Amino acid sequence: MCNCRNSAACSPVDGSCACREGWQGTDCSIPCSSGTWGLSCNRSCHCTNDASCSPMDGSCTCAPGWAGDTCEQTCPDGTYSLDCAQRCECSHAEGCDSVSGHCHCLAGWTGIHCDNVCVPGRWGPNCSMSCHCENGGSCRPEDGTCECAPGYRGALCQRICSPGFFGHRCSQACPMCVHSNGPCHHVTGHCDCLPGFFGPLCNQGNLI
Repeated sequence: MCNCRNSAACSPVDGSCACREGWQGTDCSIPCSSGTWGLSCNRSCHCTNDASCSPMDGSCTCAPGWAGDTCEQTCPDGTYSLDCAQRCECSHAEGCDSVSGHCHCLAGWTGIHCDNVCVPGRWGPNCSMSCHCENGGSCRPEDGTCECAPGYRGALCQRICSPGFFGHRCSQACPMCVHSNGPCHHVTGHCDCLPGFFGPLCNQGNLI
């Protein structure tokens, strides 16, 4: 009596089963072992990156994030997930993870879609670095370089302006302070008058 499964041919002589591609066992009820396919399961699969192999024809079903005949390629840029069917939704990023779609934010940006600039005091990839600017300076979120507050200079804004200069990037020359304690204030540019003198340039005597 024939007891063949999965459309296998049954011998009219002895009732033995001739399994179709992808099946094995006396009654052809057992699928080919993982990594094999074809008649008598005698062919080897060539699928890569955790892809599954069809026991019937050896074709590959890629895992999420992979493409190609043998699933040897990552999803094209801007796509991810199963069959690379999903589009990345990233703003300031170098693409997204081919499996999860997680955005690879450019330095200075963070958030699910990389659309949030780093908060003050943070910079770098995913805003993971701390700023070290001094004297009220702020760092660029992209590369951490310091933008100094008026009156300061140096890589970390650790130095005041050179004598005779003040303001943003120490780019302004002090006015000609006459009777003062030296050049103008490095931040405001105001003259520091000696006792008994007043006025913007300390050139007026005390009238009292």
